[in-house]
Amino acid sequence: MKAPGGRPRWLPISLTVFSAVVWGVSLVWSVAQHPLWEDEAYNLTVVRNLVNGLGYSSDGILRFGTLTPFDPAISTGPVVLLPAAGLHAFGIPLVLSGRLVTAAFAVLLAVAAYTLGARCERLALGSVRAPRPSIAGALASMLPLTFDTWLTLSPIQGPADVLGEFAAAALLLWAVCALPRRPWLAGLLVGLAIQTKLIALLAIPALVVALLWAVPGWRRRVREVFVAGAGVVLPTVFYEAWILIALGPSGFHSNLRDQYWFLRSHTADYSQPNTPGQKLELFSRAWMLPSAAAVAVGLCLLGLLVLLLVSADRQTAVTSRRSLNAVVVCGLIGAGTFVLWWVFSSRTPLWVRHPAIGMLAFVPAIGAGTFGLLSAGGWRRAAPVRWLVGGLGAIVVVAVLCQTGAYGWAQISGTSQTSATSLSRQRADAAELRRGLQTLPSAREWVAVPWGGSVSMAVLADRHVRLVTQASAARTPRLMPAGGCSPAVASAGGYVVCSASR
Repeated sequence: MKAPGGRPRWLPISLTVFSAVVWGVSLVWSVAQHPLWEDEAYNLTVVRNLVNGLGYSSDGILRFGTLTPFDPAISTGPVVLLPAAGLHAFGIPLVLSGRLVTAAFAVLLAVAAYTLGARCERLALGSVRAPRPSIAGALASMLPLTFDTWLTLSPIQGPADVLGEFAAAALLLWAVCALPRRPWLAGLLVGLAIQTKLIALLAIPALVVALLWAVPGWRRRVREVFVAGAGVVLPTVFYEAWILIALGPSGFHSNLRDQYWFLRSHTADYSQPNTPGQKLELFSRAWMLPSAAAVAVGLCLLGLLVLLLVSADRQTAVTSRRSLNAVVVCGLIGAGTFVLWWVFSSRTPLWVRHPAIGMLAFVPAIGAGTFGLLSAGGWRRAAPVRWLVGGLGAIVVVAVLCQTGAYGWAQISGTSQTSATSLSRQRADAAELRRGLQTLPSAREWVAVPWGGSVSMAVLADRHVRLVTQASAARTPRLMPAGGCSPAVASAGGYVVCSASR
């Protein structure tokens, strides 16, 4: 059986099923198997405190070791943490509540990539109805799984980690889908992405250019940019108004000052001197392929895109070509902005997590436009171009399939995890440690830990957490890695519980 245009129907169906299976496996492992690590645990203190009636506050682990309303050090915003608190309030376990929310956003990211790819395919085919399921949609939906987010320290173990990168990327990619028909909605989605991860601000130039490119007429362009801009600022206005009402004018001013401090100094605490060359070399290793192969595939993709744009089918409607080009330009500018910011930022360490939002959101946009153009027939008219486009296209498609399969295998084989443990093992160990903490009257609420895995164990043990280096930890019982203190009241999983230091 063949789809319209002579293509076998089994091909898009097979690609869609393959993408769905890898996404499904990755999400299940990410929700249920991956160990809870310290950044996730820190975010979950906000969820727990909110449900326990302590307001939108963290434990202040990176600040002063006290409850901290609207903690600037919590870089994952209320778009993720408020729904997680809603699930936790209905009795869903703390970690599961957060991971289910982020898993839902990851599904939205995959659906957005598929939707954009299918739309680009329809635009490229013009009046011909694109087959369903869509080849371009299936391939585009795989692209978020080609980026190795757990390559370095401060990783994203999987798409359901209680972090904001996948959620922000999903909102940004849906914003691309909303352009140019609903600029107000695109702006609102970008505003929500900013309230998910502040670094999503870097996506604004790409979306503005895409909007100006796709919308005809300067008067309409100005109007639509203004409407989209209003949508962008609206979520931040509501969030800051919430802070103002909750903390009052003096507290609001102090919170703004703390946000500025965090943006200026926090990443520098983890940074070691690095060069743009080191970051580019690391970036080349973050694609589930050997570095040389990743660079070669990237060059093939860019060359393929140029050839497809030059040989575009002239029969395609002008409006369709403009919209298709807008998607490609948006993807190139968006991905390039995140990479260039990270490469040339002196305060950002060698962590691939920093440019991850740009890769997760805009590489699928580039792929959707490229795969859509492959569906057009203009490049088939000249034999040399046909052979070159066919060869480059095959290289890119095979690379995407290999990378996607490698991502799924890394999830189920455990090579994506930051340690040899699992969430179930952590929970069992935390239950044992909690029994030890209950024997110490002074440990009924707070426990002091070093930054690292002890943070996760303390949160799983249902205790507020502060660092052992903070002044407030002087009389606080400790939960340390094995050998970190003595005598031990309890031990489990390589951790020990001890009385407060004297």
